Amino acid sequence: MSQKHTKSPCCQGKTIRFGQRRRQCSICKKTWRIRQKRKGRKAKRMNTDIVKRYLCKNGFNLDEHASRIGITVPALRKRIRKNLNLLLETEQWTEPPKNKDLVVVIDALLQQIFFGKDKKCYTVYLVLLRALDDNEAIILKPVIFPRYENKLDWERALNNIPKSARNRILALIGDGKPCYITIAKDNNWLLQRCHFHLLAELNRYASKKRKSKNRELISKIDKEVRIIITTTDKNKLQESLKKILLFTNNPNVPQRIKTRFLKGLLRNYEYYRTYLNYPELNLPITTNSCEALNSIIGNFLMRIRGINSPSAFRKLVQALMLLRKRVACKGSNHQPN
Repeated sequence: MSQKHTKSPCCQGKTIRFGQRRRQCSICKKTWRIRQKRKGRKAKRMNTDIVKRYLCKNGFNLDEHASRIGITVPALRKRIRKNLNLLLETEQWTEPPKNKDLVVVIDALLQQIFFGKDKKCYTVYLVLLRALDDNEAIILKPVIFPRYENKLDWERALNNIPKSARNRILALIGDGKPCYITIAKDNNWLLQRCHFHLLAELNRYASKKRKSKNRELISKIDKEVRIIITTTDKNKLQESLKKILLFTNNPNVPQRIKTRFLKGLLRNYEYYRTYLNYPELNLPITTNSCEALNSIIGNFLMRIRGINSPSAFRKLVQALMLLRKRVACKGSNHQPN
């Protein structure tokens, strides 16, 4: 149908030109624009600066900032939500280093979200990529799953690494989770376990404090453990392993330390010495870079006094990591004799 034969939308009558941009119905004389405008008040132009200020270490208080700019707190929250979505859509994640061998540092953070009296556990999976000759790691987009940490979800999180970068990964750095051994073997990666978590696990079952009845015993075990994970002398290593074996047969050592720490150390001590066996990889010996990011997330949630929405939790965690982009991740710098 030709444009001059179109009918009016109101009465299906003949359409008359009513100026350059309007038309008129010949029956009821109603006019309308040929290019319709969006009705209502024009939306305020969005800016991500307010979200960046809100997410920074010394972010503003909602009540104080709302009174300062003359709006209500709900209106300020709505403004932050809109700009948060804009930030996640426009800001780009840092791409992995190209044409370099990589190591991957991983850790998980468990967070409880309350729905009234009910609560549900969500786990944040953090993945960092670092070039062998670099002192900083890039932060990949974190993924969040509604359950406790497990091997299946870790595989799903690691599958988000770009294939070009995943093929260049040589080693995995993580804490003492048993599933990390399987993940490293499945991907043909070396595994370096965190020294800090190892020593913290020993102090979890017994204390070296002055009033502890096992103080002297734990100090002796701690000394041998440090030798096992740091010495380059094979004779010292074998002597310390023998002493650890004697501790497993010592009736004075608590059973929980024998079964949950000493026997596991004897089976897996080589995973704590990977940085010594492969000094050219310049592997970090702790997951402190991931722990620093966990602290950033925890401190922010403490400042806003928790959160009760999984979608908001996911967006805020991703925005915190997106603004950070990189984190310090130094290697051991071990030089063989």
